[in-house]
Amino acid sequence: MVVWTYAIEGMDKFPSDMSFEEGFESIRLGIENLRWRLSPAVADQLSSMAEQAKAHFDAGEIKLGARLMQDMERVVGKQPPFAYPKELYRWTR
Repeated sequence: MVVWTYAIEGMDKFPSDMSFEEGFESIRLGIENLRWRLSPAVADQLSSMAEQAKAHFDAGEIKLGARLMQDMERVVGKQPPFAYPKELYRWTR
């Protein structure tokens, strides 16, 4: 099961044929397409995390956004998050 956050394979940006908005829409659609395989709570958590990551990128907080996206991959893989600062983390661990 994969939710493409584009942190996979060392990519630190969306593909060149995809805008920033299209990239985050792709992530949102990926989560929605996998909602049936995820618990509703996990799907909601991933959606919230993606929204927060986008807000970080919009605010120029690139490291925070990238770290949160790393943790999204960990959540999908049923592993504990580690990259996003604990004091900012507001989701189930």
